[in-house]
Amino acid sequence: MNSEISVELPEGSFAPGDVTLFEQPAQYGRNDPCPCGSNRRFKDCCGFLGDVMITTRLTPEELQQELQKAIQAKESGAWQQAEALCQQILSGVPNQLQALRLLVEVKRHYGDGEAVTVLLQRLLRHFPHDDDVLVDVGEFFEQQGDAARAEANLAKALRINANQLRAHAALARLAQRRGNVGIAEFHLREAYYLDNADAEVAADLGRVLNQLGRKAEAEHYFRIALSLRPDEAPTLLSWADMEESRGDLPTAWNLLARARAIDPQFPVIPLAEAALHAREQRYHDALASLKLVDRPRLNIAAMSLYYFTRGRVLDKLGRYEDAFESLRRANAVSSDRMGLRYDPDWHRAYAERLTRFFTRERMESMPKARSRSDDENPVPIFVTCFPRSGATVVEQILSMHSNISAGDEMFCIPDIRNRAAAMMGVEAPYPECLAHAGDGPEFAYHCREEYLSNVRLAGILEPGVGRFTDKLPLNEWDLGLINMVFPDAPIIHVVRHPLDAVLSAFSIDVRHGGMCAFNLVHAAQHYALTMDLVEHYENNLDVDILRVRYEDIVRGVKKQTRRMLKYLGEEFEPQCVDFHLNPHRPRSPSYAQVKQPLYKDSVNRHKHYTAHLKPVFTILEPYIKKLGY
Repeated sequence: MNSEISVELPEGSFAPGDVTLFEQPAQYGRNDPCPCGSNRRFKDCCGFLGDVMITTRLTPEELQQELQKAIQAKESGAWQQAEALCQQILSGVPNQLQALRLLVEVKRHYGDGEAVTVLLQRLLRHFPHDDDVLVDVGEFFEQQGDAARAEANLAKALRINANQLRAHAALARLAQRRGNVGIAEFHLREAYYLDNADAEVAADLGRVLNQLGRKAEAEHYFRIALSLRPDEAPTLLSWADMEESRGDLPTAWNLLARARAIDPQFPVIPLAEAALHAREQRYHDALASLKLVDRPRLNIAAMSLYYFTRGRVLDKLGRYEDAFESLRRANAVSSDRMGLRYDPDWHRAYAERLTRFFTRERMESMPKARSRSDDENPVPIFVTCFPRSGATVVEQILSMHSNISAGDEMFCIPDIRNRAAAMMGVEAPYPECLAHAGDGPEFAYHCREEYLSNVRLAGILEPGVGRFTDKLPLNEWDLGLINMVFPDAPIIHVVRHPLDAVLSAFSIDVRHGGMCAFNLVHAAQHYALTMDLVEHYENNLDVDILRVRYEDIVRGVKKQTRRMLKYLGEEFEPQCVDFHLNPHRPRSPSYAQVKQPLYKDSVNRHKHYTAHLKPVFTILEPYIKKLGY
């Protein structure tokens, strides 16, 4: 967690017009509690400025009446009246808490970022321990794309008030933006517990559960949200998006029609329509829908989605130059305007630390959990890869087997890694904290039990099935930890032509790998770090990694299926080859592709974008040769 933000007001923070001096006696006594809400005496707070005693003509009752008028004006859309009433209140009580916070809303409505900044600085100075103020500041930084400072203020708000619903909701949004949907679910569960009548929280919980692949639960919360607020087009569109991923296109179209009936001008409706057309492979219709999108009315996230969708549609239509330009814009919006930026220096240094720590000598002495594979303690099958390299196809093939369930993208290993130091009560960061794991296997056993507990809670293992997959992309970085917790776990490393892998990640809103995919060079650099780490782990860990090339699956799915099942010690079952008939629908962006037979047009896709990939070819060339492409 980043340190808390501390913002100081500039000199002359009481600007002209902030206060009015009155000659008649004050309605508030010098030693009365200040009406601004600071819990200080009036003479020590708003009633004293320099050598001048400020007085106010407002009685406490009148103050509340004026505040109520301002709130009603804001709620009815009379923003100018609300602003005038706030200024009137603040002329007598310069730091009245509710009036200042309401004025922040007014200035946000008008898009006056400079005024919002000054007002929030003023609030922080006078109310540094007010949880609502801290959430206001956190949400402001969230909108500015400054996730670190947003998170610092929101976390402080929760330390002051653990029941601060808005802080939980905002932290959930930040976690979801980083791709950590497990943390997002935690905060939304807390928010929903605090107020189960909040339709927005219920809808957000539905969206996160959809990302986690728990479609039935997601539908439950979408229904709750719509029962609380039936006229919410965004909730209907999120539900439609989930039905599209389920493959239930008639229901998706029906939900889209309901959203359009509620708000025909809602700017995201043509975008959702384009996605459904694209799902049905009607790409000209999809492009026609995209032309109807009112782009100036899109928020930043929807703008990014618009350009990603347009890029993929144009790619399918063979308009590769236009497609790349749309994908470039999509990634620029995510990186520049949403603040989702990759730090190449940090990741390079982190990879070096992993390499220095996980040596053969050290790993021979590190405590490991002994094998205990049985019905109560199943061993996961880790399907690792760089994003968009084919792990979803491999999982769909394997989970068609009668003894293997699909675990999908599980965040268990990253969560254990992130909490490893706290679990051992040490200050050292990961991986250095693992040196304190002790002489026995207790730490590794604890991690194993926690992982499997999450598997059981999620209902991943189907009745009568003894094994399951974990296909979180870039789990390769944590092979050292995996080797401690599951030293007996099989590892299938799926690779794809490096240029295709990097291009495909660039074409989708991928947030794994520290946001590397929003920039082609960063994606290539992260790919190189990942492959170097895998090679290091192969040389220093007692692991047997099966490498599978995506292109070999495309050219011979039956042969590669036999090869993978033999590696896993499972009998070949013919239905595995028909993976596109798998009833399980993965939650990765490639869910649509794996619901149809493999097509060879996904191989060597990079040849359409040769000129655009020149900046990364030098970085990837050694790996292209090493992998035999």
